[in-house]
Amino acid sequence: MGRLTLPKQRAQETRERIIHAAELVFARHGYGESTVQDIADEAAISMGALYHHFASKEELFRAILEEHVRRDVMEYEPRPASSSREAIEYFVAYQIDHLRQHPELRGLQMELWAQAMREDWAREACANSFRTFRELISSLIGIAQEASVARRDLDIEASATLIEAIFLGMAIQWAVAPDEGDLESIARTWSDMLERFIQTDDRGDVEALETGVTQLFEELREGDES
Repeated sequence: MGRLTLPKQRAQETRERIIHAAELVFARHGYGESTVQDIADEAAISMGALYHHFASKEELFRAILEEHVRRDVMEYEPRPASSSREAIEYFVAYQIDHLRQHPELRGLQMELWAQAMREDWAREACANSFRTFRELISSLIGIAQEASVARRDLDIEASATLIEAIFLGMAIQWAVAPDEGDLESIARTWSDMLERFIQTDDRGDVEALETGVTQLFEELREGDES
């Protein structure tokens, strides 16, 4: 894929600035109380420029959810692991660091979920974002099974749902009480749970696991850029 032209690059940068501004405004005032003008002011752009990219607050709501999933994919960098335990620890550490490094998202996540309980369109948008994350976890479990790292008898869909639920529960607790709980201890315990839940009795092919995970994220990134 070639480089973006300067106009397309600027348009992409403006779009990202609008999404970030909407995140801040929704977290600060709540979705219902926020206006498109508030978002345009936060982004330091005209209303016309905002409407060029987004037709409504609803569209921005959906874009924020899609952007969160995209960031998860684009920021995750698979790395060599000497064991399945090390691969699990890296996955867990990434999820923990995501919570820790984006404190501005605490209120935003709660606001998005609250809106999803009020409006059908918002519920559908949130459900789609959950489904995308769950499909990613399902793919990772499938790769682990092919590499004989994960048990073959695991129900992939149910397992992915449970793993996602742990992360979402942590996100809620982090949003409400960020100073409660030792994240390092939580990470170790979460790794223990995953290891005992999915791991086979033998070591499996860790190299095949690494290759499969790397290929998966390369394909996801290529799809995002196309």
